[in-house]
Amino acid sequence: MLKHLVRTPARILLPVGLLLIAGPTEAQQPDAPRQQEHVVRPGDTLWDLARAYLENPFLWRLIYDANRDVVANPHWIYPAERLIIPPLLAADAPDSQRRPPLGDPLGTPLVFELNEEPMPPPLVADSPTVVGTVDLRRPVVSMSEYLAAPWVSATAQRQVSGTILRMADPAAAQDRLASNIHPNDRVHIGNLGANRPQVGDSLTVVRFGRRIGTSGVLVEPLAMLVVEGTDQSVVTARVARQFGTARLGDSVIPLEPLPHISAGEAEPVSSGPDGHLMEFLATEPLYGPTDIGFISIGRTSGVGIGDEFGVYVPSRSMSGQSERIPAEPVARVRVVKVDENTATVRVLSVNNAALAGGLPVHMTRRMP
Repeated sequence: MLKHLVRTPARILLPVGLLLIAGPTEAQQPDAPRQQEHVVRPGDTLWDLARAYLENPFLWRLIYDANRDVVANPHWIYPAERLIIPPLLAADAPDSQRRPPLGDPLGTPLVFELNEEPMPPPLVADSPTVVGTVDLRRPVVSMSEYLAAPWVSATAQRQVSGTILRMADPAAAQDRLASNIHPNDRVHIGNLGANRPQVGDSLTVVRFGRRIGTSGVLVEPLAMLVVEGTDQSVVTARVARQFGTARLGDSVIPLEPLPHISAGEAEPVSSGPDGHLMEFLATEPLYGPTDIGFISIGRTSGVGIGDEFGVYVPSRSMSGQSERIPAEPVARVRVVKVDENTATVRVLSVNNAALAGGLPVHMTRRMP
């Protein structure tokens, strides 16, 4: 069920420790850092927004981290999205001698969403006073990133519950150009399988892509639906969230139970499972931070969300020489979604241009 995940579009974000009360602009101190809002226009990128607002395009990750509930993939932002531009603190100010590396996460204030359940008051005993401890650590992978991440599956095609036939709005259904669906649209799902969706069920709109080796096919999630009604031949559902361009004719599968995503940092491990980097989601000449790839080991090998792997070039010998060149680290990746025998990873940092599919990977850090 998805009911606890669907949030109203209106939300108020308060940085922890600041708890600023919004007021008229003229009432603010002129030199105090201000949080701004930007409505995305066609052609905007996080790189350009960081250059315009923060005076340093390399600070794009500050904007990305502040909007993970809206931006699932930093490569793609969409018109009309409302993005928070965090205040530029002294530690983040542009400096020609100090540019933050693209692969390292930059700290931003934690935020609370005020539409969450309120925290209960601390328990008070007669003597002494007892105050509960609150864990303010952020999940290592946001739920938005998890839901939007593609994966490789050998079974997803057999889980198809139906196909999006048409818009539920009669006026939109007659518009031959209205082939894309958008948040809050209502659609009719037909070609129903044996596992017929029921009212209240949560579904994922997916598109199947190329085959990845012998591990399965690429599954790209595009949107999430909540079933609102059923008929003899069709199911009516509402678009609750959107991650990509979903169209009429796309398939729907049941939403898998949401995993528990640990908070904090992964811990070093001395011996972890080995596999290899199969392919990347998109083919590019060079791969860098935030690129998405797939590794050949998954849940059955003990891999979990937030685990980190090192990608490396194995040791090798030079032609005609007895000496061997030691293994060379190439990149560091983090697991953002796990299937039975594969996992989806996001590149955190890159050491050199040798990063490519086919290289071995070794777990270096594991979430507790």
